[in-house]
Amino acid sequence: MFGGKISFKSGHGSEVVAVTCHGKKPLALGILNHKGHPKLFHCHKELWTKIPCMPTFFQDICVFKKRFCAVNKIGRTVAFGPDYSEQLLAEYVDGGEMKFLVESEGELFLVDIYDRHCFGFPGENGLRLNVFRLDEKEKRWVKVTNLGDRVLFLGNGCSFYTSVAKGGNCVIFIDDAFLSFDNMRCGMCVFHLDNGRLSPLSDYPHYSNLFWPPPDWIVKCSTPKVDHQM
Repeated sequence: MFGGKISFKSGHGSEVVAVTCHGKKPLALGILNHKGHPKLFHCHKELWTKIPCMPTFFQDICVFKKRFCAVNKIGRTVAFGPDYSEQLLAEYVDGGEMKFLVESEGELFLVDIYDRHCFGFPGENGLRLNVFRLDEKEKRWVKVTNLGDRVLFLGNGCSFYTSVAKGGNCVIFIDDAFLSFDNMRCGMCVFHLDNGRLSPLSDYPHYSNLFWPPPDWIVKCSTPKVDHQM
């Protein structure tokens, strides 16, 4: 099982793009611009609109339960809809420098990275992070020590998850996850929640095999058509 969000960079300097569509209502896009401010784009309006009353700098955005969700550096998380309505989801989380949001099986997770000075794979000292799950009723982030069979994938402007039969309980960083920090040279790596170790992804080929062979629909779309009329 896979789940995630769509992302790319645009001329507006956006880092992350989330997509949502409510029944017959028009498609809406949510972005964080280069200043970390959320903006919405409605297909029928053909323009980007800044969300009012949000002066804070947000680090990540995603879609959760058909709403856009954004988190700032201190972990304060808000949800806003295509109608620009705003709701507080959780108050701050003390500590980390980088925050990623990941939706997984109807739950919202926050990955909070504390140390970003990784020049290789020094094991237990390579990286320090915490994973939190949103408690919607209490409006707070609850620390998670075990993800079960889930694997969270994080990159620069993207996040997704998968459930695996072997392994799990880890966070995999795509090679561009720390693109904004010049001193990060981790490459693709795995952080294990059970022992706090950071390892090269190449040490765990079964995770790479999650994406190989590719699904049939990708193979069919990429197979060139041969013209037999010669």
